[in-house]
Amino acid sequence: MSITTAMLPADGRDNSRLVDITPDRVFKRTEKGFRFSLIFKRRLWEASFKRCAYCGDEIKGHGASHVDHVLPRSEGGSESIDNLACACAFCNSSKGAGSLADLRFKVALYKSPVGGIVTPSQALALIEAGTILPIDYVRPFYFECVAREGGGYVR
Repeated sequence: MSITTAMLPADGRDNSRLVDITPDRVFKRTEKGFRFSLIFKRRLWEASFKRCAYCGDEIKGHGASHVDHVLPRSEGGSESIDNLACACAFCNSSKGAGSLADLRFKVALYKSPVGGIVTPSQALALIEAGTILPIDYVRPFYFECVAREGGGYVR
């Protein structure tokens, strides 16, 4: 699997907030293994302008943010900071181990007038049957908008 976008979430954030984060500060050892440290989550959240890299929704606090592997570990993705993105709970759980293209469709569906009425699998079945749904398939991710604007908060 390959990422089908020319830009990545790292292109749409203030990476200067992450330059002093070393690998030993990204993870914290717990009884159950490793998790992302709160220091790293806070810095990633701030670097991402306190917004989800994908849908652009405001994330109310770094504790509510999720860290997503852009290229999933199951597909060979690394723990590199460039492969990590700040995401809201919806986008992180919707993407799972899927691709950015799959998530783009799910976010476009969620943000459309039929979002919450039909599921992604129902929408795909309707589209395959020839139904035209009011979905903006080319809706850019938030990180793409930020990168195109040259950084900084975009809305």
